[in-house]
Amino acid sequence: MTAKIKNILVAIDFSENSDFALSRAIELARKNNARLTVLHVIEKKNMDIFLDNTLDKLLPKGLWLKTEEYLESRLQEKIQLFSSRGMVMDHEVIPRGKPAVKILQYAKRNKTDLLIIGAHGKYSLRDTFVGTTAEYIAERTGCPVLVVKNNPQSFYQNILVPTDFSDASRKALGLSIMLFQRAKVRMLHVGDYEYEELLKREEEEEKMSVSKLREIKKAILQYLDNRMQKFIKSFRSSKLLKAQYKIILGQPGPEIIADAQKFKHDLIVMGTRGHGRLHYLFIGGVASRVLSETDKDILLVPPK
Repeated sequence: MTAKIKNILVAIDFSENSDFALSRAIELARKNNARLTVLHVIEKKNMDIFLDNTLDKLLPKGLWLKTEEYLESRLQEKIQLFSSRGMVMDHEVIPRGKPAVKILQYAKRNKTDLLIIGAHGKYSLRDTFVGTTAEYIAERTGCPVLVVKNNPQSFYQNILVPTDFSDASRKALGLSIMLFQRAKVRMLHVGDYEYEELLKREEEEEKMSVSKLREIKKAILQYLDNRMQKFIKSFRSSKLLKAQYKIILGQPGPEIIADAQKFKHDLIVMGTRGHGRLHYLFIGGVASRVLSETDKDILLVPPK
């Protein structure tokens, strides 16, 4: 059973997308009656340090705000603006550090159940720090990470949950059911492209007829369909029994991205690791590609 979300952390960098992330964080915190903390990590540059050290000595007290003091005031202003929505928020500014590392440390130290970040800005897919901040965090986090790419217009309505029947997929689907009770959940399984390679080899080596190959492909799809039905029934959820699903063969990354676009899903929820090397292994794999290429919000769920 998926644990209840009690402690939500949203990391902001004052970019437009971090405002989107903050809006989603408030929505989810309110719906789950969870504590919400707003975090900003100062990534000080050499010039900031020089000015802080120099001007603080030259100017009378009060005429120069150090970087940390200035950003603390900006964070308070941001919280005051969003708190008009009736949400009480904690906040913290962490001085001088690599954002991804500091965010992860803070999340672990404070037992965060859900971490939320924006997709553009310093803590984003455009960051050059160790690949990207979002990927770095999603690869190493011990809690689910929601990467927000779009301005929230409403609650999530249509959710795509790619699954490979692994424990990570099970946790991702369970979290979807718990967090987004009113949303329509749709599942997708993309069979390993190795099935296609197998069919090609059989065609080349055994010189099978087209009809025979078609029969083999049909049998593979039926086998995967049976696994999907068994996977769904294991949740004992009336909502899932009515949910739609799709089974196809191909490359998981492109198929997931295309499916989310075609059916106008507003959120993709997926595990960061799956049952094998060719499934949802994060590093250099499917989750990484979907995270970087889809224009949908994405919730990445680690197995533990």
